[in-house]
Amino acid sequence: MISSAVEVLLFIPLAFLVITFSLSMWISRHDNRRKAGAGTQIYWLCKEYFWMIAYLFMSTFVSPIDQLIGKGRGKMKAEKGSGPLIVILHGYLSVPTHWLILQERLRRKGYHNVVRYSYHSIAGSIEEWSVELAKQVSPCCDDGIIFIGHSMGGIVALWTAVKLPKGSVKKIITMGSPFEGTLMADLAITVNARKLFPYTPEIETTKRYLEELDKDVELICIWSGFDELVVPPESAAPARANKTVELKGLGHTGYHFEADVSRFI
Repeated sequence: MISSAVEVLLFIPLAFLVITFSLSMWISRHDNRRKAGAGTQIYWLCKEYFWMIAYLFMSTFVSPIDQLIGKGRGKMKAEKGSGPLIVILHGYLSVPTHWLILQERLRRKGYHNVVRYSYHSIAGSIEEWSVELAKQVSPCCDDGIIFIGHSMGGIVALWTAVKLPKGSVKKIITMGSPFEGTLMADLAITVNARKLFPYTPEIETTKRYLEELDKDVELICIWSGFDELVVPPESAAPARANKTVELKGLGHTGYHFEADVSRFI
């Protein structure tokens, strides 16, 4: 029983990585930024495979314990004068547990009002999730709000920010969020993810919200040309961003664990 579970945990990320990486590289075959030596690409693939195993391990074994304890997961609480409320938003098919490491790194930096927010990325819509999140964070705006979003979570953060009163949101930090859509969305297993394909109504609204976003809100976008799920990769680095940070050789799962990511947050 245990050996079978281990085999599945090892095989699923390998199959997923081979398929998605092969397709994204074929689609981006004329993009020089994705080209690297064979040895370098194999190293990047092995690293992303390792992070995928860690990702599945946390989903399968750590998440149930995290749900029982529930510390720092979804309670919006920030006393006046205690600093900004930091809300971490997971991506599609992800869970708040994947951001335990980042939450701990932020606490070590002195940020204690950190919430790993949960939303049902399969059911509902970006509009519904952002409306609900705006309601929950509204009472905690005294010292400002900082959104940190990965993939779809970054888009939810943007939609939420434009719904809040001016001055509420101080900063939005995104990691691999396809603001202009991704061609890989067509391969998704549910409708919600397929809505991230370029030129869908959701992506067109996202582009409009980028233009409408208060100029005082600092937008920092972390992205990677090696991201196998964001094609083209510059979709995660829109022109509206105050700062874009490219991390070489980082896959879509690696944002959860790489120490380099937390250095820019």
